[in-house]
Amino acid sequence: YQQKMILETGISTLKIKFTNNFWYFIEISKNHASKIPDFFIQRQSLLQAYRYSTAELQDFEKKYLRLKLPCDKKSMKNS
Repeated sequence: YQQKMILETGISTLKIKFTNNFWYFIEISKNHASKIPDFFIQRQSLLQAYRYSTAELQDFEKKYLRLKLPCDKKSMKNS
């Protein structure tokens, strides 16, 4: 996905990263702010970079979390 985003945006320094607070995000240095596409969703501003997500990355997170986190079937039935 990272390589796909680099090709689509032309931002060679674009990185896909993970933290426990923001899960998966796209990090782009502020030098490339003019190249950021409209479909990127801003999550956080840092001193030297911006962090973004996309609908596709959010879908991946949801699927990953469903597989990674244990499911309590009783609480699922009651909700």
